[in-house]
Amino acid sequence: MERPADNPPERDWEPADCFRLLLVGGAEDRPPAALAAHWADLAGWEIEQVSSVQEACRGRSRYRPHAVLAEVASAGAAQLLRQFPEARQVLWLDECTDPTAAAGFDAAVCAHWWQRARYPASLRARTEVIHPGLTVRDAALPGTRDPYGLALRADEWRTTSELDWLAGLLPGLASSPVRFVVSGRPAPALLDLLAPFSPLITASDRDAQGRAAVSLHAGGHSQPLLEAMAAGCAVVAADREPAREVVRDSVNGALIGDSEQGAARLRTLFTSPDQVRRMVREAQDDLRRDFDPLAAALRCARLLSQGHVDPQRMDRWATGSLPGEWIALHA
Repeated sequence: MERPADNPPERDWEPADCFRLLLVGGAEDRPPAALAAHWADLAGWEIEQVSSVQEACRGRSRYRPHAVLAEVASAGAAQLLRQFPEARQVLWLDECTDPTAAAGFDAAVCAHWWQRARYPASLRARTEVIHPGLTVRDAALPGTRDPYGLALRADEWRTTSELDWLAGLLPGLASSPVRFVVSGRPAPALLDLLAPFSPLITASDRDAQGRAAVSLHAGGHSQPLLEAMAAGCAVVAADREPAREVVRDSVNGALIGDSEQGAARLRTLFTSPDQVRRMVREAQDDLRRDFDPLAAALRCARLLSQGHVDPQRMDRWATGSLPGEWIALHA
C-alpha cells in the first residue's frame, strides 16, 4: 500500500561521521540563522533549520540531533527540551528575552557583556558572550549624507526616562541646523518632541543611517549602536550602560548627558566633518577587529560541538578568510 503523498516517509537521520545540528527560530538576519551560513564549510556538519518549536517537534520522532541552537520564548523552550533530551541544547538570549527561558539548557549565548551581567549567577556561569558579528557596509555615495542629518530609531525612544533625556537635550539644538531623520514608527510623545525640527520619517533604519552623518541613541541597548557604526554614522549616545560597552568616548563615538554641554558636543560634530570621519573610521576598525562574523561562528561552533571543531577542515576559513594566526591564537 502506497504512503499518501501528503505524508512522506521520515528522513533517515543516521548518516555516518556527521555532526547533526538543529537550528530553531530566528529571522534570516539574526542568529542562529545568520551564523548558519558560515557553518556550511564545516566538514561533516549537517544543519537542519526550522522557524518554530512546533515545526521542530512535528513528525521528528527519529530525528536525533547532536546539538540544538534555539532562539525561542520560555514556553517553547520547555517543549524543545522534552523533545530532544539527549542533544546538547543551547539557547540564544536576545536583549529582550526573559533569561528564565534558559532553565534546563546546557548553555546559553548572549551578544553583550551587559546582558550577561544582569543574569542570575547560576545562568552567568553557563552563558557565553558571542556577538554574531556585523559586516561593515560600503560607505554611502559621495554627497548623499546630510552633514547636519541626525538619525534616530523610533524603537529606542519609548520609555518615559528615554523621552525625558531627549527632552533635556533638544533645547540646546534649537538654534542649530540639525535635521532629524527618524526610522520606524515614532510614538506620539516622540513626534511631539521633534515637531519643531520637522523630522523626516523613513521606513527603515538603513535608510535613515544612509542619509545622516550622525546617529543619536538612548543607550539602553548595544545593538542599535553597532548597526549605526557599521552603516558609517558617527554615534552619539546617552552616557549609560550598555552604551559604554561599545562606545569609547571621543574615539569611536561620543557619550553625552542631557544638558547644554551634551547639545554643544552634538553641534560641534555637525561643524567638524574631520572629527566625524575619524570617529567612523575608529568605529569600523573596532567592528572588524571585535565583531568579525567568522570569528563568532567559530566560537559558537566550538560551544555547540563541545570543542570538537578542527579549523583545518573548514575549506574557506582555512584558506584566507580567517587568518591562520587568529586560528592559532584562539585554538
